[in-house]
Amino acid sequence: MTDLNLTSWSKITSAGIWQDGKPVLHFNEDEDASSKLKSAYKELGLSYPKFFKMDGLCKIGLLASELLLDSEVKEKYADDEIALILSNNHSSLQSDADHVKQYTEGSASPAVFVYTLPNIVIGEICIRHKLLGESNFYIFEDFRSNQLLEQASLLMNATPTKACLVGWLEYYENTFEAVFFLLEKEGTYPATTQLLDTIKYTQY
Repeated sequence: MTDLNLTSWSKITSAGIWQDGKPVLHFNEDEDASSKLKSAYKELGLSYPKFFKMDGLCKIGLLASELLLDSEVKEKYADDEIALILSNNHSSLQSDADHVKQYTEGSASPAVFVYTLPNIVIGEICIRHKLLGESNFYIFEDFRSNQLLEQASLLMNATPTKACLVGWLEYYENTFEAVFFLLEKEGTYPATTQLLDTIKYTQY
């Protein structure tokens, strides 16, 4: 198994956004989820109109990845050397529910239906950052750092992968969370399950 190191991480919750433990943005608690994500888009200085067509799961995934996949990282690796391994518990349940509601009302929209698979968020991140590496999306009962690290290590052993973005993200019923980790063969901290769990479960 390849030893992995944690280079950087990002965290988004209904309370705000953090990068490497430092606050980037605190949300107005009176705003709904959609308004908070629009505020994040503006605060991060994004210029990507497709963002506004995405479902909530893709929006938080794009925002969390934006903090980690900067130009320095992308210049270091070829397009097929950065992999993505994401996970959650609710799959695409919010978009599923929205689609069913529209369908029963007789007005189902392809713009909603297209997001009724959780791995679509990986596609959106890859399109945004022009990535061609390996990717997987897992549905777990809870955050499983050991399996994310194991899969990242396997990819680095068996494929051209040299860096891996792994994480957990949820968007359901006006609440959301994303915790992403950038793993490399050389990095700031040895990537352990204890370290990833501590970051995931630390409350701000």
